Amino acid sequence: METFDYEVQQALEKQKIAEENNKIIRAAKAQWISNFKAGQIKLNTVKDLKDLIEIESQLKEL
Repeated sequence: METFDYEVQQALEKQKIAEENNKIIRAAKAQWISNFKAGQIKLNTVKDLKDLIEIESQLKEL
């Protein structure tokens, strides 16, 4: 029974960390969008856009 309780606790902790990471990612994306709209960030090439898409994909995997 202790093993099951431990596994449940580990799963809950992992879920909590994932939720915290998602909050951070959402806040960072909102700031990035704000900076982009304000002209502080520029996408000058297709590679810039590709890099952005790849980064977002990697963040979703966290």
